[in-house]
Amino acid sequence: MNRYPLWKYVLIAVALVVGIVFTVPNFFPEVPAVQVSSSKAAVKVDNALLGMVEDTLKAAAIPYRGATLDATGVKLRFDDPDTQLKAKDALQAKLGDNYIVALNLQSATPRWLTKIGALPKSASGPFSSGQEKLSLPGLPQPGTKISRSST
Repeated sequence: MNRYPLWKYVLIAVALVVGIVFTVPNFFPEVPAVQVSSSKAAVKVDNALLGMVEDTLKAAAIPYRGATLDATGVKLRFDDPDTQLKAKDALQAKLGDNYIVALNLQSATPRWLTKIGALPKSASGPFSSGQEKLSLPGLPQPGTKISRSST
């Protein structure tokens, strides 16, 4: 039987734990979300906007799973697409033209995982759609029309 020093077993265990922790976010689904951002540079996105958005949803009796404020705007998560659409309509009516209210999908990864940098892998890779972008010299790119001339 092969025997290895203890530090090698510890190193392997640490690598496995780190790998598992950073893989877990891929198992959380994306949930419907609404993003509110400023349409003008002069209009600030701050805690006042977050409070106004939350008050609007409470007044319309629209339940939401969570609200976050970041540099790009306010993001609200919902349980289903119907609630998401109702919230978008209510927010659009309340906020007017100074803000952009957009439908979005947001990961349901717990906050503690995102704080340590464990984010889900985006599905936009060369192998995600089954249509790999292959570029070979001398061959036309996909989607280009080939003209055939008769000689």
